[in-house]
Amino acid sequence: TFANEEVESSYTYPEGYKGPEPIAEQVDALAKIFGLSLGYTSDFVEKVLSQLKLPQGAEGWFAIPSVGALASRLFPKVKDPGERLCAASNLVLAKIGESRTFHNYREGQLMPNRFRLNARTAHALDLLAEQQKGDIWIVGASFGKPHAGRSVRRAREVFVGPEFGGHTVAVGSMLLTHPERLVSFDDLWMDVPGDEFDPLADGSFDGAPCFGFSVGGVRFDAGWVDGPCGGCGSVSLFLPQ
Repeated sequence: TFANEEVESSYTYPEGYKGPEPIAEQVDALAKIFGLSLGYTSDFVEKVLSQLKLPQGAEGWFAIPSVGALASRLFPKVKDPGERLCAASNLVLAKIGESRTFHNYREGQLMPNRFRLNARTAHALDLLAEQQKGDIWIVGASFGKPHAGRSVRRAREVFVGPEFGGHTVAVGSMLLTHPERLVSFDDLWMDVPGDEFDPLADGSFDGAPCFGFSVGGVRFDAGWVDGPCGGCGSVSLFLPQ
């Protein structure tokens, strides 16, 4: 489906990006940035992760914060799942802005009537919550290259098995722990297929976020899901098996 929404891509990761940092370092960094607990996550890393095989298609193990943990610890009065997602996503974007030059072209637009999880990603995150009880979860992930040149819509169609679309909380957090992944205009930009965005607030949800680079810094924006671009690739996550 949507097989015509693919173009050739010669874009890749910058030379300074050597792959995922050691998982313990990623976990420690996210715990410090967001004030999260290491408890269950440290046990998972020490006792479970070493027994797991990296899912096929993943480039390595990455740490991502749980939306629920961010909400419970940082905005406990927010109970609506849609509002929690928006608040957590905006928080991650704000942390990127604190760490480097950053332009959020959708500031004030991540609201429940315009921003939501893709169904496949929402289901995968529910499964992760059952499998890993910590504030920080460990997932396999690829940083966009396997889906370079595909529209977001096409990338969603070719996800197989445990693979699902990365969402803003995850992709933004991966960028926080790996700032060297996006340092110039010529680096492969990152589509965020795990979120759905409604640019016109008309109920269509036919857009998706994207992390790119311009004016000397990282940019966050959103585009249409049906437009393939050689300079972009969808970030995907994988449930540990």
